[in-house]
Amino acid sequence: MKRLLTLGWGGLLVLIGVGLLGWIGYNLLVEMQPEAEGRSPVKPAVFAVVLIGIGITRIRSRLKTANAAATGEGA
Repeated sequence: MKRLLTLGWGGLLVLIGVGLLGWIGYNLLVEMQPEAEGRSPVKPAVFAVVLIGIGITRIRSRLKTANAAATGEGA
């Protein structure tokens, strides 16, 4: 159960990060939303990259632990 929650949390962080980067890209390249005019996209882009990094780290650590347990190497 803990493994599924960790994988779900990591996946959610990655999805939110990718969605945020997509929204920033849309605002910069396609159509600037009125709410985004005059704002710098640097802070939200850094936040999105951090979310993706944390999510990937969570997923990789949980998969590594599961793989080690399945092969009998211990956690």
